[in-house]
Amino acid sequence: MSSGKQAPNALATADQQLASMSQMMPGSAGDIDDDKFCSNCGKTGDDLKGCNSCRCIRYCSAKCQKKHWKHHKSDCRRIKAVLSDETRTEDDCVDLTEARADSSGLFDEPPPPPDCALCMMRVPCDDGLHSIHAPCCGTITCQACNFEVVKAKDALNKKRKQKRQPPMRHRCEFCRAPMPIGIGASESIASFVLKGITARAGKNDPEAVYQLALSHKNGLNGVPANEKKALELTKRAAIGLEVDEGNAWDLWESAAKSGEVKSRHMLGRSEFAKDNMIDAVRHWHIAAASGYTNSMNVLIDLFERGLLCHKDLAKSLRARDKACLDMRSDIRDRFLLAHAHYSETKAAISEKTVQNV
Repeated sequence: MSSGKQAPNALATADQQLASMSQMMPGSAGDIDDDKFCSNCGKTGDDLKGCNSCRCIRYCSAKCQKKHWKHHKSDCRRIKAVLSDETRTEDDCVDLTEARADSSGLFDEPPPPPDCALCMMRVPCDDGLHSIHAPCCGTITCQACNFEVVKAKDALNKKRKQKRQPPMRHRCEFCRAPMPIGIGASESIASFVLKGITARAGKNDPEAVYQLALSHKNGLNGVPANEKKALELTKRAAIGLEVDEGNAWDLWESAAKSGEVKSRHMLGRSEFAKDNMIDAVRHWHIAAASGYTNSMNVLIDLFERGLLCHKDLAKSLRARDKACLDMRSDIRDRFLLAHAHYSETKAAISEKTVQNV
């Protein structure tokens, strides 16, 4: 019985045990002294303490380190495992000092991503928390704000139902166009989206043209798949899709210069396939510095394979954390928690269904 009482306490302290892997030590963050800021709150100063496991990032207090652990623990474990290997050397690492001069502006700092029209914060570029473009007017919002708006409307309609009042029709928060959701919807969501992006594409809205290209590439919104049409639209939008044609490089390059991080990531993959490691790492660093997790994961993978030195990895990790600071909020954290809970519940239901079959 006593062991049963101790089990919940052991589970409750699991995160504390994991966090103990990252004890803070003065001056232990990487081999370079620039970018001295707390990865959790953004505070700057010379008295910050670094994570002694990955030796890449810094914190202003143990409280900030503990709060940031949920974001950092995956990267920290991977980096620590490499650093603990005493036989590891950096003889085969990419030397970024040998990077070629570039006059085309391809490796210049890209423009920042757009702001959410509701919370006025930078829109994240990751798949887990991305932007939403209203098909009717093209207004950009983040997924978390859109989730809060839907929750508020559902709560209001629940109260109206209790009072035996008809539900309020869903409308766009900006142009007030009726949305095909709920009672009285006269068209399907796919038809509504296609109608909106087609109208905006006719006015040369680049995001609408891109969405239309995706529809033709993947057969979405009631549009038959047409690779040729998708490529033509992609050229108009100057945003790269993963296409097989030889001019895909030009599309990715144009989009990367405009700040489209997924195209920047594709440029890195293309350079890596051609054994041009220096330019590949430069592309992935720029994408990671915009907050793109996929590129950061690739850089850590290169570090694990002995192809990237710790100093350059630390620089990329700090740049990614700095970008994430500009995109983090309580509303977005709540959404990510709710989304993770929904995904876990859906997976558990699917697994149970398979077992019962």
